[in-house]
Amino acid sequence: MLQYAGRVRLRACAATLGFGFLIGLAHAGAAAGATVDNVRIGAPEGGRTDAEAVTRVVVELSAPAPYETFVLQEPDRLVIDVSAGLGELGRVSAAGAVQRIRVGRREAQVTRLVFDTAGAFHLHRHFTLPPDGGRPDRIVLDLKGGLAEPRARNTPFTVIIDAGHGGKDPGALRGSLREKDLTLAAAKSLREILRKRKYRVVLTRETDVYIPLRKRVEISVLAKGDLFVSLHADAVKRPGTRGLSAYTLSDKASDRLAETLARDADAVDAVLDVANLQSYDRQVQSAMMDLTRTGARNLSAQFAESLVASLGERGIGLLRRPHRQANFAVLRGFHIPSVLIEMGFVSNAKDAKLLASPKYRRQLMTAIADYVDHYFKTRGF
Repeated sequence: MLQYAGRVRLRACAATLGFGFLIGLAHAGAAAGATVDNVRIGAPEGGRTDAEAVTRVVVELSAPAPYETFVLQEPDRLVIDVSAGLGELGRVSAAGAVQRIRVGRREAQVTRLVFDTAGAFHLHRHFTLPPDGGRPDRIVLDLKGGLAEPRARNTPFTVIIDAGHGGKDPGALRGSLREKDLTLAAAKSLREILRKRKYRVVLTRETDVYIPLRKRVEISVLAKGDLFVSLHADAVKRPGTRGLSAYTLSDKASDRLAETLARDADAVDAVLDVANLQSYDRQVQSAMMDLTRTGARNLSAQFAESLVASLGERGIGLLRRPHRQANFAVLRGFHIPSVLIEMGFVSNAKDAKLLASPKYRRQLMTAIADYVDHYFKTRGF
């Protein structure tokens, strides 16, 4: 499981090509059957945290192999493409500027290593070393800076609130009740509550307008949020289905209902959205394309699991197994905790009555805001 810091296990994952700056290409006389066997990260000497502090990354190989290095931004990360297979990497400790490590196969004989850093860094130098004193072939990279800057006191956290649907996409319907109206009203209510608690709040939409899912992600990335919350309500064929649920991103849906909801949501957007991904800003596009942020997915799942438990304790009616997972497009591409909240089902008479009530929506949004407070306070931010 990949974590933001501490001891982590590298797992193979899908690698994607982002945009950035090609720093260098090194040829080391590749040997047939070369593999990446280990990765070591050294923290700056003396515990330095200034812009000149150096974090050393060492990639150990079974034989010499060519490699390329890239520096990507938004978020900041170092990418190394090694023309070698993937060996048994075991465990490696994240340290210094490196907060998270991911590994995958870019091509048949290219292993991609991605090192997420706490902040902007400079790739000071990189070079290779031959076997010596029992040590194997190595690629060595020195990163200057990139360590996290302490959050200034009284700096507000940014919460992105996404009101589902809108404009030509009404969402779920029940008589005159439209999901797009319910989500916008709820989003504005949550914004009001969080602002009073000194949060910076950004809405992906503030009026009855249609915004493609990819545009919602773009808005969120540019706003540099600390948390993303997408609000929805839904309708299903079974009128007895009711209760709130929270969804987090997964390549595979946790159950049939989760799969159906994600498929239906994305299908509507596919019909209505004619925007071309290539037209987006390069940094935004890079962030959207990098979908293997396992650390963010883990944080999202932890947030959702604790959120629904907190809401249940507050008397909010929950769907059976209220935390579910699905491949919702609006949750893709984030490196921050992100969750989609289905506030209830307009296809259920009781849920529809509650969701239509401003008093209940206020109660629900207050309960969500209370957990957001708890989330940030208990993580030492």
